[in-house]
Amino acid sequence: MWWSIELQTTTAVPEWDGQRLRMPQEEDVVIGADGKVRWALKRQDKLFLIK
Repeated sequence: MWWSIELQTTTAVPEWDGQRLRMPQEEDVVIGADGKVRWALKRQDKLFLIK
């Protein structure tokens, strides 16, 4: 089975006068016939700043 996992966090950003920023992320996992859960693709672990 293929599942979509929705993660999120919210935190205050001091540089924005404490404004709270919500950061959502969606990742896909596969549940194998053995019942083990594995990431379908390598999990995103970096952010890229685009100016």
